[in-house]
Amino acid sequence: MQKITPQYAESCKIEYQTYMTKLGVNVKTTQTNCVSFESKALQEYFMSNKIFENSDEIKFYFGIYPADSPQGYPGAKPGRLTTIIWPYKNGKATIIPPVGVGYGDGEPIDPFNLGELYP
Repeated sequence: MQKITPQYAESCKIEYQTYMTKLGVNVKTTQTNCVSFESKALQEYFMSNKIFENSDEIKFYFGIYPADSPQGYPGAKPGRLTTIIWPYKNGKATIIPPVGVGYGDGEPIDPFNLGELYP
């Protein structure tokens, strides 16, 4: 894992657009090419769940919103690509340890999603 240059990041984005175009998908007008999460919302999620204390990795999954998304997810646009942020510890989804108890005895940390989709 390492930082990359902005130029290399742009090259990766172009490769993605080219790949999707070959599949018949236009990510400039009809499909997600970016998911944006507000800094404050991410900070609140990380802080309230003590992500850096309770996990040893953070996975970013790609997903597609299903046509039958449950009520309560107004930003879920069926058929659109999305990114799901999910903290893990020891290869498993992170559990919040109850006060005074070891890892694995608490409730799971909910994944984070429903960022702004672009376009």
